Amino acid sequence: MYRGKWLVVAICGAILPMATGCGSVPHENASSNSTNSGSLIAAHANEVSDSGNSSTAVEYPAPRSVRNVILAKTQIPRRAGQLLELVDVKGQYVDNTIVGPFQGNNWTGQFQLRVVNSTGNTLSKLSLPNNKFTRLLFMGKFQFHFADYNGDGYPDFTLGQYAGSNGNWYEIFEVNAHGIVQLQTKPTAQLFASDFAYSPLFQQVKPDGFRIKYYDNAKPGWYQATYSWRNGTFEQTSIRKASSS
Repeated sequence: MYRGKWLVVAICGAILPMATGCGSVPHENASSNSTNSGSLIAAHANEVSDSGNSSTAVEYPAPRSVRNVILAKTQIPRRAGQLLELVDVKGQYVDNTIVGPFQGNNWTGQFQLRVVNSTGNTLSKLSLPNNKFTRLLFMGKFQFHFADYNGDGYPDFTLGQYAGSNGNWYEIFEVNAHGIVQLQTKPTAQLFASDFAYSPLFQQVKPDGFRIKYYDNAKPGWYQATYSWRNGTFEQTSIRKASSS
């Protein structure tokens, strides 16, 4: 459920989730201890100097395989005993030592959003494929934040990925009677906001909308876009200049 168009290496696209069946699976909790795990592999760059041949070894951390790592787990409003999880079902973990926006803990792979009960049984789930991104990447644990943006009585939440130095691309999901569903947005399938949280709260606009704030490099300045729920879609209804505060 997803800093360019949804992700690390400049991302392009939406989550386009795929619903799957229900079941019970074992969970592995993400731990800060994993930061120090894994061996190192050496990448040797052969260089020729004036005095002859020399070899320089650059060490990069080797990724390790992970399964069912829970990166987010939050109680769902108005659903007693039910929690929403983000799970790295099958992927890799690496402590990225390369200086940059992704330095630190990196979890990649096949991710699912899951609704589970108090005993850990899966009630519904939604797969988040990588085909619309370079790849999905999360750098640590976080909490989901819920709001009823479209006014239908069901809890909605955002999920984002790195878009660049100005913010993240986001998509909106809802937990309703059918399970976890993605809510569509127009004119773009993703929403760019100058925020770096994985699941922030957008500013609600009653009765059925929200606002997001972002910095636009193309037209240098801060802007605020308002979206309203129309015919089953969040449609952008206005854009205006905004202050930086």
